[in-house]
Amino acid sequence: MNLRTAIGFPPEEKNDSGPSPRMIQYINLKLAALGLPIYESAEMGELQDIVSSHLANYREKNRLLADTMAPADQRISDFLKAYLGEDCPEGPLLTTKYLTLDPHGLARPLSLPPSKDE
Repeated sequence: MNLRTAIGFPPEEKNDSGPSPRMIQYINLKLAALGLPIYESAEMGELQDIVSSHLANYREKNRLLADTMAPADQRISDFLKAYLGEDCPEGPLLTTKYLTLDPHGLARPLSLPPSKDE
C-alpha cells in the first residue's frame, strides 16, 4: 500500500502550474452534487451528461434527508439554542449542505479561479 495515496496525497508530485484537469472535474462534481454553480469547460460538459442522473438521485436523497442533522451538528444546535435562549427564539440555523474537502490539496483550487493561480 502506498502511504502517500492512503492519506490523500496525489500519487505523483504536483507541479506548480495550477490544479490538474482531473482535480477541476472532481471539484465540479462535488459542487454540482450540492446544486452549486460549476466551472464550465468542454470536458465538464461531457462528464455532466454522463453523471447527471446520478447527481439527480444524490440531490433527491439529500432533499429527503434535509431535516436530519449529523449528531455533532445536532448537539451544537441544541447547545446554541439553550445558550442563546430568549435572545434568539428561533435558534441559530446550521446548514445541512456540506462541502467536504476529502482529498489532500482540494482547498487551494477551491479558493482560486480554475484558470488562474492567484
